[in-house]
Amino acid sequence: MLRRPSVVVRFLDEILLYSGQYALFYILMYLTDQQGAFFTDLGHTTLFASLVVQTVVLVAWGDRPLVRLLGSLITPALYAVVEAPGLSAFFLDIGHIGFWLFSALIGGLQSLALLSKRGWIKAALEFLSTFISVLIFIAVYFIYDERVVHEQLVAAGKLPAAMLAQHLQIFALGTNLLEFFSDSTHVFVAIGGVLLAFALARGRVKILRLTQRISALFGTYVGGRVRDRIMSAEGSLAETKDVAVLFSDIRGFTAVTERSEASAVVQMLNLYFSEWDRVSRAHGGIIDKFIGDAVMIIFEPRPGGEPSQDAVRCARAMLGGLGALRARLAEKGLPPLSNIGVGIACGPVILGNIGSTSRRNYTAIGDTVNTASRLEAACKQLDRTLIVSGPVHELLDEDLRREFTCLGEATLKGKSTRTPIFGASPV
Repeated sequence: MLRRPSVVVRFLDEILLYSGQYALFYILMYLTDQQGAFFTDLGHTTLFASLVVQTVVLVAWGDRPLVRLLGSLITPALYAVVEAPGLSAFFLDIGHIGFWLFSALIGGLQSLALLSKRGWIKAALEFLSTFISVLIFIAVYFIYDERVVHEQLVAAGKLPAAMLAQHLQIFALGTNLLEFFSDSTHVFVAIGGVLLAFALARGRVKILRLTQRISALFGTYVGGRVRDRIMSAEGSLAETKDVAVLFSDIRGFTAVTERSEASAVVQMLNLYFSEWDRVSRAHGGIIDKFIGDAVMIIFEPRPGGEPSQDAVRCARAMLGGLGALRARLAEKGLPPLSNIGVGIACGPVILGNIGSTSRRNYTAIGDTVNTASRLEAACKQLDRTLIVSGPVHELLDEDLRREFTCLGEATLKGKSTRTPIFGASPV
């Protein structure tokens, strides 16, 4: 079972890979120089605390685009509140401008990635975010180096102390860059950083595409909603829930397989199940499994919906569309589709990962599942296309309830008591 990373892992990912690089590199750079004295400065202490707060906020709510964008600015904003009053040229300082610029840029790119629905756009934004994140290290190194160089000039008496701030402002950026890259060591570091940024960005994009491919492939086997539930689970995926269960299969399917080519049968089933998939999604259902020519669909409670009503409306929609589906099969020269039988029951089921240690299936088990299967089997005996249990019928609205006729009580296979059942009128 795939699990969501722990809070500690998400915290470290956020601060190392996503939103905290500039502040983190700044802190590390000055720690190596000032060591313990770093935290005696109120601004530096505020910077560290702000970075922790920002990371906590983004770990908790950073999957929301607006929070991601604004949350990425928490650290530079709080740092500015403490530092700005004591520094008249604060907002012209190269380091502070870089802080705001890179924080807004990274937050903006990540917000766009959250909003984007297209895989290639997400990949491009991921590439840019990673590339810029590595370049942030070079930018912080440049800013730190220029500050140290000019402070040394002040100490040596070659630069008036009053001129220090001016030489570190945005207006001096061009001159400072020329001085910085006049050192061959800095050129080497910059080129190496760019190459490393490109390599890491390309690797992240490959990982993203692989993850998207695995997620999409996984979703085709278990359904998107079940996939997300499995991948986001923190612990055991076992719960008891009141649901509606729909079972359906094709009448006379064995005879169809005996007189048709295997490839044609497979194509026919794929079209048939695709229609079930479309209709079930429209009515809030989750396809639990395909069993030969049979399908099992689960309807869970949802806002504005009743599982039993969703299941019945889904079945009626599928039955009503059989004529169009038969026409499509005929156009493609595929085996004909005879009638189908549908059984629906409601009640508690156990939902969870069931199977061996090496092979599992996220499914529902319990008496409700068995009842739905038995009702579907009763369709053939009673010459009906849709049969529901008494509890399902009671939960339907008045209009839907009028479409059913009481078929009396039946003893379903495997049950010792008689069960009231209701059959729908032909669609």
